Amino acid sequence: MTGIRETKKATTRAALARCTAELAYEQGVEGMTVAAITAAAGVSQRTFHNYFDSREQALLTFIESSMEKLGAKLAVLAGESDPVTAVEQLVIDEVTSGTVGVDSFFALDRLTRALLSTNPADAGEHQLAALRDAVDRILTEQLGLTSFEEVVAVHAILHSGFVALIYHEFETRHGRAVDDPLSLIRRAFAVVRGGVDGTSAPSGGQALPSSLSTRPRTVDPSMP
Repeated sequence: MTGIRETKKATTRAALARCTAELAYEQGVEGMTVAAITAAAGVSQRTFHNYFDSREQALLTFIESSMEKLGAKLAVLAGESDPVTAVEQLVIDEVTSGTVGVDSFFALDRLTRALLSTNPADAGEHQLAALRDAVDRILTEQLGLTSFEEVVAVHAILHSGFVALIYHEFETRHGRAVDDPLSLIRRAFAVVRGGVDGTSAPSGGQALPSSLSTRPRTVDPSMP
């Protein structure tokens, strides 16, 4: 009986976290109220507060869960190639999967920014610390990164993927012609890896530490 009760609690907690994320994704933080969350989940506000202290905690729970799922996928890819290439392939796999809404790769960036924009004076530092811990677990436990250079390289590649998607959304929203998301992501990766069309990286040197850039690449052969 205890097992069934715990499973039900976990299901309710996950549902509340998901409803919070969906509201943040579709309506922004303004629409992410406890009243709206509980209405979407079909529970009372009292029930919500039995699981979470705040809407921010509920959103953080969803983001951490999404990061854990990506981390598991990344661990598999990292067993077949170097960490940077694994991150590149993860981004491409997620973008080409056809997943939309809060489960999409793009949503992770939007939800994270939404989280950090809420109550920065009171909860911002705690939320940021929790996100850093989640990322650190992926980098150290899933990828086994140890050096500063490797961590910077992986962060740069991952962030460039988000930037490419944000750029595509912005240009599309303003009615301007723009490459498809996947093309932009590959161009972004090329910039981080050392420049486009043979140009130098902004720093004048290689964008990746040699220990990473010289490892065999087993990523999708259609990548540049």
